[in-house]
Amino acid sequence: EQWYVKMEELARRAAAVIEAGEVRFVPERYARPTLEYLHNIRDWCISRQLWWGHRIPIYSCSNGHEFASVESTERCPECGDAKLEQDPDVLDTWFSSALWPFAVLNWPGDSDDLNAFYPTDLMITDRQIIRLWVCRMVFSSLHFLDKIPFPDVYIHATVLTRDGKRMSKSKGTGVDPMVLIERYGADATRFGLLQMAAKGQDIRFTEERIESARLFCNKLLNASRFVMMHLGNNRRCGISANTGDWTLEDQWIASRLHDTIQKVNDDLAEYNLDDAANAIYEFVWNEFCDWYLELAKPRLQQEGEDAAHVRGILMETLETSLRLLHPFMPFITEEIWQTLKVFGTNPEDWGPSIMEAPFPDPYSPRRDESAEAEFGAAMEIIGAVRRLRSEAGVQPGQRIQAALVPTEGNPLPDRLIVYLNALSKAEARAIGREEIPQPSISDVTAGVEIYLPLAGLVDVEKETAKLRNEIASVEKDLAKVRVKLANEQFTSKAPPDVVEKERNIQSELETRLEAAQSRLEGLLKAG
Repeated sequence: EQWYVKMEELARRAAAVIEAGEVRFVPERYARPTLEYLHNIRDWCISRQLWWGHRIPIYSCSNGHEFASVESTERCPECGDAKLEQDPDVLDTWFSSALWPFAVLNWPGDSDDLNAFYPTDLMITDRQIIRLWVCRMVFSSLHFLDKIPFPDVYIHATVLTRDGKRMSKSKGTGVDPMVLIERYGADATRFGLLQMAAKGQDIRFTEERIESARLFCNKLLNASRFVMMHLGNNRRCGISANTGDWTLEDQWIASRLHDTIQKVNDDLAEYNLDDAANAIYEFVWNEFCDWYLELAKPRLQQEGEDAAHVRGILMETLETSLRLLHPFMPFITEEIWQTLKVFGTNPEDWGPSIMEAPFPDPYSPRRDESAEAEFGAAMEIIGAVRRLRSEAGVQPGQRIQAALVPTEGNPLPDRLIVYLNALSKAEARAIGREEIPQPSISDVTAGVEIYLPLAGLVDVEKETAKLRNEIASVEKDLAKVRVKLANEQFTSKAPPDVVEKERNIQSELETRLEAAQSRLEGLLKAG
């Protein structure tokens, strides 16, 4: 004989709170199959013939009477028989697990923990146990406490192998996270997985993403060392309150920082963990390190108020970024923050740990969309100069000439010449249309025509011949790969990793071909 729980009323209450939005699923699409299950539920068999578990509280006497009792009992309540036997079965594991949200807070009975922490905020789980566990926690909580156990249920991704298979110890397709931590560090392993964790999408694991996260850790550490090296004895440096002292890049980095803070807070509120991680990555690596730090270097070589002002911006931007990053990378951010705080205006106010520091507030008056637009235009122009350098085959360290002609009604952005000279190894100057150098390669972006004179810079004929040979070689290799991948016998019978490798080779060759053709086109136009 088995014991059952009658489910009709329990399921009805659980479905009602989901339909009312009191318990919501993230992503939302998991609510529909959950409701279908609850609306068509059957009575629940809760008895199991196992060695251990919560024993079913059903007793029988020698006269055949059966009764349930919460407390241990010595006599049958119906006939008074003292020969009692408890049912040998134990409760279904999921019946016991359904009590978990409140049982761990000293339920049954009233307790300070239960009053303080119940209902909880969030349940994070896998989609395969929504019916087994989540539904049962909801109706158990409603039945015993008349409360929902949590308002949000976040269904996390399943980590799959590179070729989309489930990880399995028996098949040897699993990845040991301890090995990854040993190889790349705990922060890199954590951050790399977060960057892949698209909401509601399973993850195809690639170790390259963890390696990329490790490089990000190095980038953050090196940037922090650079900032602290230049803080030196200026431990009480601060940002100038006079906004007239702020350059365009100062206004831009402050605005971008606070836009990132807003985005990260919004993404975390909606459980978009990958978007939040990638927003911080983009800000720290690209905007702070690759742009602002490079523009700050010449200003730091000077003495006076501007240098102190730049140090203050570097200090505030780095410290705020560390607090923003801490939930994603707890170890390296704590290490850097502990060293950085001695440079603060009042280091004693920072507290003992970054864990106790406030998470960055999304509200700030420093958002400056006009500064972002103006500096964004400068970034586009600098990017165009860098592309032209590459198309012309100019060596990375070689300085070049760059001529700029503003299109009608578009004056050159302030400080553009300074930015170009600092970030693209170019000696830039504004010219009139009658001064356009020949031969040259050109581009138009952000309301500015850009010309790179080729005279004395590259041998156009030699570079053209070189590019044509490269294009012919790449086209030959690409044709072979395409023939192989078009062969159905190869794609269906070869091991998946071999097929994936060939597809990666195809993608790389196509990228190389496109770049070489673009460079050749630019040189032919110049010639």
